Amino acid sequence: MMNKKTIRAHPITLFYLMRSYWFVFAAPIIRTTIQYLFFKKAQQFVPVEAIALLFVICVAVVGWLFTKIIVTSDKLIVKKGFVFKKEEIIFFEKTFSISIRRNIVDILFGCVSCCINTISEKSKKESFDIKLSANDANVLYKEVYGSIDGTNIEKQGKLRRFLTVPLSLMAAIFVLTLIKTKFFTKFDYYDLILTVFLLGFVLYYGGVCFYNYKCGKLCIGDKIFAVGSVGLVPKTFCCSKNKVGIIKISQTPIDRRFKTCKIKITVSGESGDAIKTKNMKCKSLVEAINREFKFDIKV
Repeated sequence: MMNKKTIRAHPITLFYLMRSYWFVFAAPIIRTTIQYLFFKKAQQFVPVEAIALLFVICVAVVGWLFTKIIVTSDKLIVKKGFVFKKEEIIFFEKTFSISIRRNIVDILFGCVSCCINTISEKSKKESFDIKLSANDANVLYKEVYGSIDGTNIEKQGKLRRFLTVPLSLMAAIFVLTLIKTKFFTKFDYYDLILTVFLLGFVLYYGGVCFYNYKCGKLCIGDKIFAVGSVGLVPKTFCCSKNKVGIIKISQTPIDRRFKTCKIKITVSGESGDAIKTKNMKCKSLVEAINREFKFDIKV
């Protein structure tokens, strides 16, 4: 008998369902702005707007409650709808890759974005993308790829290699702020807002770099498993070896000094799903790629 697991979309999905009806939420703001600009008086409450907002919220709640995700050993079944029902089936054998991303909003709400790419994908768009709890995402992940066996690529484990850029950016912000205050205009309200924003951005970037230091990983075998980031978003990625489309290895002058490199792996298909890991030991990485992909890369 086929084993089935049922998982639920994370409650934050409600906000994404309501996003399609953004005009309902924007209408009161637009109306009051126009009334104030042209008539110097704005009506604060309109019953029709309240009813529309309540309707949209109810539609989103019902849509979330009646979304059921069933995971079996060979496919994913997504059932949606209450009045008008829809069912999507994704076969794992047609899957190019599965990735788990976690941006700052996901971190705040305790969820992840789980993305599956298949041969039916559209350009630069995942075939299936839904918010799940971390535990449910791991359940789905294990059903698709099972255990991960292969060569774990060594990385340079020095924290300063990962935090050099964010610390340099933070020092630059303090130096520029000091120079402006000392030799130019006074430090005003707008300067404070800009400085806080920049520091917040650098701290978040530093957090992503620290995540890469603590959790960054690359395993190459019949399956490619990697933990790294894409831009400022931490990401866990897995695909079958035969689904890899592009392998890009690059080195900076610092990488050449420490005999490390960056690697970016992109799957076949139009979605462009990819992962980048940094500070990998170059010799260990090239040996694993040559062995698993039958290449002859020289270092």
